[in-house]
Amino acid sequence: MTPSENMSRDKFFEWCGRRGLVMPGQISVVLGVSPQTVRNWRKEEGEVKYWVSLACDGYDACVEANLGPVPQIPRMSVETFNNWKQRCQLHTDDEVADVFRLTKQAIHNWINRGHFPEWLMLACLGFEWRLRRREAEEAATAAAVQDTPGATSQTGNVPSIEADQP
Repeated sequence: MTPSENMSRDKFFEWCGRRGLVMPGQISVVLGVSPQTVRNWRKEEGEVKYWVSLACDGYDACVEANLGPVPQIPRMSVETFNNWKQRCQLHTDDEVADVFRLTKQAIHNWINRGHFPEWLMLACLGFEWRLRRREAEEAATAAAVQDTPGATSQTGNVPSIEADQP
């Protein structure tokens, strides 16, 4: 899935099934939503909310990092959220809202109340995983160009997706 790609409900439930998440209760625990929300998603048509696709990538990133088949993800805190924004070079509520395809007001409310949705940590990890993957692909492309006579390129290290690293 690419950063701009939405996920259909069918693809979402296929994704869940491939990971052994078949019951609404299992899916709800992983994504931090209620089992009723998952049941509602099954009944609806179209695409799931964009943050769901980010959370799916966050889950996969955690599994790739050998954190287990159902990684224990801590709740988001203001400090962790601010560190994540800094690592991702997101400076405004508008930029964060664009990442999750939500309203600026929703982001503003999270920050002011110091209370974040349970799904946010996985979605943030998913966004950062996509960002780092894209940076690595661009660096590889730039390195290939640099090997071309007469071409120059600057690349940097690909940072980790560690939750509390600024």
